[in-house]
Amino acid sequence: MRICYLATWTASTEKMAKYFAKRGNEVHFITFDDPMYDYDPEEVLVHDLRKSGRWPIHRKLLNSILYRTIRARREINRIQPDIIHSHYATEYGIIGLLLRRHPFVLSVWGSDVLIDLKGRMGPLILQVLRAADHVHCDGRNTYQAVIEQGILPPKVSLIYFGVDTENFRPNSPDEGRPREEGNPVKRIISTRMHRPIYDVGTLIEAIPLVLKEYPDAQFTVVGGGPLRETLMDTAKKAGIDGVTDFPGVVHNKDLPHLLNAADIYVSTSLSDSGLAISTAEAMACGLPVIITDFGDNANWVEENKNGFVIPARSPKALAEKIVYLCKHPLERERIGKNNWLKMSEEYNYYREMEKIAAVYSYLMNGGGK
Repeated sequence: MRICYLATWTASTEKMAKYFAKRGNEVHFITFDDPMYDYDPEEVLVHDLRKSGRWPIHRKLLNSILYRTIRARREINRIQPDIIHSHYATEYGIIGLLLRRHPFVLSVWGSDVLIDLKGRMGPLILQVLRAADHVHCDGRNTYQAVIEQGILPPKVSLIYFGVDTENFRPNSPDEGRPREEGNPVKRIISTRMHRPIYDVGTLIEAIPLVLKEYPDAQFTVVGGGPLRETLMDTAKKAGIDGVTDFPGVVHNKDLPHLLNAADIYVSTSLSDSGLAISTAEAMACGLPVIITDFGDNANWVEENKNGFVIPARSPKALAEKIVYLCKHPLERERIGKNNWLKMSEEYNYYREMEKIAAVYSYLMNGGGK
C-alpha cells in the first residue's frame, strides 16, 4: 500500500508514518511547515515543500492554501498514493479537500473542530469533514464535535495516537530517577511547546510559590516556540533561572530519559483534544501528573489516583499540588504505578495503530463509498 500523509512533522505524525513504513508500506510525507525537530525519516519519504523551487516566491503566496494545493497536487500526481491522510482540518485538511482524491482520511486535532469550526472558517471545515471518507478523532470531545455535524459512524472513529510503551516506560532507579533516600531534590518537568495555547507561563509563575514551601525543587521546561525567549527572560527576572532548565526541543527518542529523571509532570495547556500525547508519555514513564481540566483529561486522570486535574491559569493551584507531591513520596510512587498500568492497558500505540490500519483496509476495499 502507498500512503501519503499531508501534515506537520510532529511526534504523533512521525510515529504514525513510521508505523506503516516499518510494516512494508511505501510511505510519503508532504509538509509545508517547520518540523518540531529534525527529520529522522528512516523508511519514510519526506517531501519538504517549504522551499519555493527555482524562482523566489512572496511568503504570503508561499503560505496560501491555493499555492500549497498546487504544489501538493504535483507531488501527489507523481506519487499516485492509494490513501491520502491529512492531519488538521483547517490546514492540510483543506488541501485534501481541494485535491479531490480518494480514499481521503482526515485526522482532527482539537482546536480545528472545537474552536475554528465555530468561527468564520466553519463552513469550509464542514466541507472538509463531509468530503473525507473517514474522520479520525483522538479524543471524546473532538469525536462528539464531529458527530454533532452529522458525520456518523462508521465514517468517524475514536482512535488514540497512543504511546509507545516499549520506549516510554519506568526505568529502574539506577537508570532514571534517583532513589528517595538522601536525595531531597525533586524535579518537575513540562514538555509542552512554548506557544500561547499551552500557557507555560503559568508554570513559570508557580515556581516561586513552590520554592517557598519546597526549596529543593528543580524544573525542566522542555520545548520550543515563539514564547521560549520570553519564558526564559521571565524566569531570569524572577530569580528562578538557577533551578529552571530550558533544554529546548527534545527529540522523541530522547524524551524517555528526561521523563525518567523527573518526579512530577505538569501540563498547563488551555486546550487539548483527548489526552495530550505528552501527558500520556509521562504517565507511561510512571510519573504522577498535574494537568489542566481540558479535553478528556478528567476521564484519564482521577483525583489522587493518577494525579490531579486543576483549573487553567492558576499558578497557586498548580504550586499546591506540586508541593504536595514533593512532600509525599509514597503517593508519588503509588500514582506513578497506576499511570504506567493505565497507559499499558488503555493507550497502547501498537494496538491503536492497528485500528488505523483497519480503517485503511476498509477504505481500500471499497468501504465508506
